[in-house]
Amino acid sequence: MLDIIRDLGAGLSRFTERWVPDSWVICMFLTSAALILAVFGADVGVEEAVLAWGDGVWILLSLAMRFTITMGLISPHL
Repeated sequence: MLDIIRDLGAGLSRFTERWVPDSWVICMFLTSAALILAVFGADVGVEEAVLAWGDGVWILLSLAMRFTITMGLISPHL
């Protein structure tokens, strides 16, 4: 039974390493899609959309750091 699970995991790993793009590629695709949707869908300028994206990154970074601190307090052994 353990060999079947191990082979399944190895096959899934080979598949994802071959066909799933790197996280940087996914991030750039989503960033480009958000910019295009903001410019054409929300009728804002490119400069305004880029500045809004930049402001949002810092808000998300702050939120991520709060989660990190909270997880450190909840699970100090990690």
